[in-house]
Amino acid sequence: MALPPLYARLETLQGRWRDLWQRSRVLRAVVIIALSLAVLRTCGELAVLYVPTFTRIRAREHIDESAVLHRIRDAQELFRKERGAYVSFAMNPSMKPGGSLEDWEKRPCPETCRTEVSACTEASCLTFLASDEVRYRYLCETSKDEYVCVALSDFNRDGDPGVYIIGSANGGGEHLRMPVPAMAAGTCKDRYPANRLSYCNNEKY
Repeated sequence: MALPPLYARLETLQGRWRDLWQRSRVLRAVVIIALSLAVLRTCGELAVLYVPTFTRIRAREHIDESAVLHRIRDAQELFRKERGAYVSFAMNPSMKPGGSLEDWEKRPCPETCRTEVSACTEASCLTFLASDEVRYRYLCETSKDEYVCVALSDFNRDGDPGVYIIGSANGGGEHLRMPVPAMAAGTCKDRYPANRLSYCNNEKY
C-alpha cells in the first residue's frame, strides 16, 4: 500500500536529513555547539535567579543568629548585676561547627548555681532563651570581671570558621579585655570593640 503524498515527502526528508547528519561533521558540530550554548544560557539564567535568593536567605540567617548573641550579652550583664559574675559555658550545640540546623541543647543549670556562682556553667543559668534550632555554635568564657562570647559557623566545611564575637571591657578601654576563645583564636586575630558585635573571617558567612 502506497503512503499518502505528505507522509512520503516526510519520509524522504527524514532520509535526507539522516544522510546529511551521518556525512557532515560540520553539521554535527554546529548542532552540538548550539545545544551546549542553550544549556549554558539556561544555567546562567538559573544562577541569576538562585544567587540573589540564596544571598538574601543567608543574610536573614545571619541577622537572626546575631540576635542570639545579643541576647546572650544582655543576659550576661543582667546576671553580673544580680550575682556579681558572668557565666562561662561550653559550646552549644556541642558538635563541630557546620552550616546545618542543629537542636539547641537544653542542658540544665547545676543546682549548686543557686548558692555558688562558680557552679553556674551552662547557658541555662542565664535568663536567655535560644531558638529551638541554630546554625551556629555558641560558647562563652569569663574571668572575674569580663566575658567574651562567640558564635562559630563553617558553611563550606573547610575547617576555617566564620565567627561572630562580643564581649566586655569593664577594666577600661574600648576593646575586649578577654582573649578570644581557643576555638576561634586562629580566625580572630585582631582587636575587637567591646560591647558590640564584631566579625572574624566575614567572607565565610
